Amino acid sequence: FRSARTSTITKSASSKMYDVESKCAKSVSSDDLGRNLTVFHRTAEQLADNERIAFSLKNSTGERVRVHTRSALETDVSSSQTTIAYLDHMQLMGLSFPATS
Repeated sequence: FRSARTSTITKSASSKMYDVESKCAKSVSSDDLGRNLTVFHRTAEQLADNERIAFSLKNSTGERVRVHTRSALETDVSSSQTTIAYLDHMQLMGLSFPATS
């Protein structure tokens, strides 16, 4: 499983740092118009094999995968922050989806 990069942001300036408060890496990119996008990179929260939840994802690819799930904080498309979780081979993570009307 490899995802194609489809980003409208051109990295004219980018910086990476570790955010101690949220315990994840953080990168900030900006486009040609000076708009910033902050991406938080974190390890996926693991589930035990015997835990039961509505939706989960198990990585059986043999490689680490990046997972972007939209959170309640990111429902506004103009938001300038997003989170990418990393899931290693044979690890299991929970997924949640907002209810639809």
